[in-house]
Amino acid sequence: MKTGFLLITAILVMYFNHLQYWVSRWFDFDSFYSIGILVLIFIFIFLKDKREELAKIPQSPLLIGYPVILASLVFYYVGTKADISYFSSFSLPMLIAGIVLVLYGKKLLFKILPVLFFFTISLPVLPVFRITMPFQLLLAEYTSYFLDFIGLQAYSSGSLIILENRLIDVEAGCAGVTSLYSLFVATFMYIYYKDIKIIYKFYLIIASIILSVIGNFARITITSLYILYNSGDPSYEKFHENLGIVIFIILLGCIFVSVKIIEEPEDARQS
Repeated sequence: MKTGFLLITAILVMYFNHLQYWVSRWFDFDSFYSIGILVLIFIFIFLKDKREELAKIPQSPLLIGYPVILASLVFYYVGTKADISYFSSFSLPMLIAGIVLVLYGKKLLFKILPVLFFFTISLPVLPVFRITMPFQLLLAEYTSYFLDFIGLQAYSSGSLIILENRLIDVEAGCAGVTSLYSLFVATFMYIYYKDIKIIYKFYLIIASIILSVIGNFARITITSLYILYNSGDPSYEKFHENLGIVIFIILLGCIFVSVKIIEEPEDARQS
């Protein structure tokens, strides 16, 4: 207990400045990283639910944890001195993994991997702009293809959709990265505790990504048609925002129904 308290204190001191920044970004609801709140909720529920199970895992310390700890400290030092937030931030999950290996072994590490994974991808240091740009270009291109296919004069130029001489910009916020990440995390959180086969869980995770891409394509297409047939209406931004919420709820419903369909044969087989 004393060792654990000292380790937690040392980590809090080392990463105090980082934690301040991370929390500010997680609770900035206009930020891509606001999904970090969902991740924090998942981590809390996971640790609360698995506390007794984790405590019963036999300790089998591994020396391989020391090189992992050393590597994490090198990452932290280089990141701090050179002001490279990627290095210093990602050193924390590495450090936690190394400490768990040294004190408890690989069985406990494997058990908490979901927590480490989601904590890592929630760190607000990823270059999101590099992810959104390809999505913007693809959305503009394929939306314009579809609009042209249904008989409208449409083509794309970069992230712009030129529809019947109207310019529609697929901005970074419209790229769908946030909704993709949100649906991915929400799906994982929902199916994690479901008593279904691992392969079905994997399929559902993949399905959440595919559905998110399709949903955002539909959102951009419908918004483009709304702008075309409601020219000059300044409320299209509100329409676009509300449409995104409706589509996200529909996609969540698709995942929920899919899980229920998968669960029924499983329950029937067990009975």
